[in-house]
Amino acid sequence: KIIITNLNEDEIADIKEIRDNEQRTLSDVKKCDQILSKMKTKSLGDYLKDENIDDKKAITDFIFDNAWRIIRTVATTNSIKIDADRKRRSFKGAAFGIETPQKKLYLILNDYNEKAEQPRIKFLFADDYLLVHPGDIWTDIKTTGLDNEGGVDFKNGKKPMALIERIIKSFNNPNAIVLDFFAGSGTTAEVVMRLNEKDKGNRQVILVTDNNEVVNGEKHRIMTDVCYPRVINTIKGYKNKKGIGNSIRYFKTSFVGKNNILKADDADKIDLAHNAGGMLAIAENTFDNVEQNKYWQIFESSKQCTAVYFREELDKFEDFVEAVKKLKKPVVVYIFSWEKEFEFNDFEGNKNIAIKTIPQPILEIYKQIYNIV
Repeated sequence: KIIITNLNEDEIADIKEIRDNEQRTLSDVKKCDQILSKMKTKSLGDYLKDENIDDKKAITDFIFDNAWRIIRTVATTNSIKIDADRKRRSFKGAAFGIETPQKKLYLILNDYNEKAEQPRIKFLFADDYLLVHPGDIWTDIKTTGLDNEGGVDFKNGKKPMALIERIIKSFNNPNAIVLDFFAGSGTTAEVVMRLNEKDKGNRQVILVTDNNEVVNGEKHRIMTDVCYPRVINTIKGYKNKKGIGNSIRYFKTSFVGKNNILKADDADKIDLAHNAGGMLAIAENTFDNVEQNKYWQIFESSKQCTAVYFREELDKFEDFVEAVKKLKKPVVVYIFSWEKEFEFNDFEGNKNIAIKTIPQPILEIYKQIYNIV
């Protein structure tokens, strides 16, 4: 509701650069104060009136075009006010900066009432918040006509893609990891993949849900019949939606070998080892399982591979080495070993291959699988 009338765009850019730089020097703060000291402001309403800007569209256009110099005031902490009270007694300018012990720089207007307990003394620039606060009541998102979204039928609880997209975009991080602990139809997964396609982001999504839910007396296998198929539809395409490609790993929890890992048969043990290797693949962002047998697994993505040798016996290790060396992408290799630190000279000198130690929790799983004490 306030506009700065006399500072140019370069001067305000200097203020913001100093404010955002936590490595700023005392000289930087003085430079910021020097610019702020000459700042003049006016009510935005009065300014628009004086400039004869009264058309609704013209007002909106002006506000967005001048967001770099439009500000609003907010209250701040008592400790900042004490520092501001102290500084303003020897500072005659219109505004100044207060540096906190955490290296934040607050911009302070100098015309406040010192007797007020929490005066609105800190000011914020509008253009820093144009994409941050969309409000807390959204009436523009339809909750009807969702039948075609995802290419799956889910009568109870399918969320609009527009809603989930707005929530995710409000956290302005194209590399975010999005966790949906109560996945239903899989809307979150589709939105993340389509957002990545749109803005070239690198977001990842994790969905968790129960596969047995009772709705109106009927049992539903939500993950198997709805959520997972929707992810596949998004990858391959459905109805009028083009497939965008991607990769996915799908894990199920269940009891093995009469509920005791030590009673698992040989087939169970191999299956468990494969799933443990799958967790290593997730850690390396290589979701596509391109090769696996009783001794090793190889996963890949568009950029790299992960190779896991999970047996104590090394009688097939030479074959594993040959398989790894044939891979055309950079490879991260995990090898089961009793030792915390080990060396395998088979990969020595190969810059395309990096050997990593299996994380202790997964190492313990391998030990239990093969009954190693």
